[in-house]
Amino acid sequence: GSLLNESLGRPDDGLPLLREALSVVREGGNRSAEALALNNIGSAYLAKGQFAEAQTNFERALELREQSKVPREIADTLHNLGETLNRMGRFDQALERYLRALQLRRQVGDRRWEAIASYSIGTVFDYQGRHGAAAQSKGEALESFRTLNQRDVWLAEILSGHGASLSLSGRFAEAQSALDQAMTVAQELNNGVLVAQILRLQSDRLRYMGDQKDAAVLAAQAAEAAGQTSDRAQQLWARAQVARTSAAVQPTRAHAASLAKISREAATSGLVYLSMLSSVESAETLLALGDHQQARAEIDRTLPRIETLGLRELTARSEYVLATARRLSNEVQARRHYAAALRALEQMQSEAGGEKLLERADLRAIHTESQRWSKGD
Repeated sequence: GSLLNESLGRPDDGLPLLREALSVVREGGNRSAEALALNNIGSAYLAKGQFAEAQTNFERALELREQSKVPREIADTLHNLGETLNRMGRFDQALERYLRALQLRRQVGDRRWEAIASYSIGTVFDYQGRHGAAAQSKGEALESFRTLNQRDVWLAEILSGHGASLSLSGRFAEAQSALDQAMTVAQELNNGVLVAQILRLQSDRLRYMGDQKDAAVLAAQAAEAAGQTSDRAQQLWARAQVARTSAAVQPTRAHAASLAKISREAATSGLVYLSMLSSVESAETLLALGDHQQARAEIDRTLPRIETLGLRELTARSEYVLATARRLSNEVQARRHYAAALRALEQMQSEAGGEKLLERADLRAIHTESQRWSKGD
């Protein structure tokens, strides 16, 4: 998250005080204090979900901090800018900020924030379908963090995120180990949000292995755990997990509608990846129900945005839905879409750490069918 002074309380309460503080330090000509005030205003806007305002204030703070040449302060603001751009779906730009922040953390020997920067980089890599690179980056984060001997929320977060990237890469045994360790820490901390997140990620691991029924059981547990917290993002992710795992067991129109609704809610909550993912999964559910036209309409609406964002796994899955919908409508263009899905998957598989990608049941099925139909058999 952003480096917000927690004593500010709710962002709506804090903003007037922060603006007043900014006016005072500007009048006094204290550039360092002005940068701190701008950084805190940016953090308050980020907490409110007003990303454009957050970006503006962080960029002003960064400009002043670049002039002061204090690496730790520059890195703080770069991290916050990365978080903001990430929430806006500007993943390449977020990555640039995180990478520069990582360089500065290493320069000053800040192992804790070096780990957090590496972890943030890994999260963006996963969105981009670079799961091998994500697992490596989060693995480096874990190595850095372990040197601190701190068993806090960040250890559980990094372990769970590393497990997620390993699952996405098809490395299921390693993922199980990381997620089990994460759960131990989360339970020690009595942290309900992390427990809900880890249950959901364990559900994902089973889903990718092809065990849909057990995945659905864990998804329900994750939703129950998330419902006992006040974390709206965690609740949305958990609701999506229940819908997607239930749809994998027995697709219904209600599941497709639920995923479409979650996609819209996620978009308004700054959860760009969840929004795109849920839209694709709604289309996949409609396709499984035999509603080719509606599935295609959903993908036609979402795919341009997915491609702009550079979300390669979702591109492959979208192309597969389009291909199958067109094939079942006897359209010759189907072959072109199967070829596009195949290309995307094989590019992901060819990258370092992607060797086991097709161990995932979902992507293996897409690969097999795309190979078959792209040749026109």
